[in-house]
Amino acid sequence: MLAKRIVVYEPIASTAKLVKLVAKRIGESRLTEADVSILALAKDYNAVLVSDDFAISNLAKSLSIELLNLGTKGIRERRKWIKYCGICGKGYSSTQSVCSLCGNKLRVRYKKLKGKNLA
Repeated sequence: MLAKRIVVYEPIASTAKLVKLVAKRIGESRLTEADVSILALAKDYNAVLVSDDFAISNLAKSLSIELLNLGTKGIRERRKWIKYCGICGKGYSSTQSVCSLCGNKLRVRYKKLKGKNLA
């Protein structure tokens, strides 16, 4: 009788670090540790990633990971998310939530990314 076992794969630490770095560069702050792990494993094994999640698709394209969308048409362009103050217009990193000049809550907009992938 064969023992039924679950095999758990962990991504290479440097690949997970790369995924987090690229996510930070494009301002993608909505990813969970599970999302990062899945993207890193797809990168490690050169696997096709199946997802209709925009954040994951955006990051997968930036990491040159092949993507298959099932329920949607997928994304047309890569985006970088930018936080800014709607009152004074100052831009901030993705970790900020309040304007340091006027104290207002920051808004988020995107910029289309062109050219080469980030990884």
